[in-house]
Amino acid sequence: MDVARVGNLLLVTQELNDELADNSFAEKKKVLNGRPGVDAEILRASKWEHDEIVARTMRLAKRAYEEVWAF
Repeated sequence: MDVARVGNLLLVTQELNDELADNSFAEKKKVLNGRPGVDAEILRASKWEHDEIVARTMRLAKRAYEEVWAF
């Protein structure tokens, strides 16, 4: 299940999360477009399914390991 994968998460307000709800990816993109701080990768995507979520999860994990938690 991809719902709780890090690559499928966005940091948004509760209000925006409620607006996104369980809408389709296309509908969510319409809401997110033009909002500051939204990952450009998501806005460029034509679909958001398992492969895209796993790929983003891996990129975020690599960045966290190499940049955020680098000592």
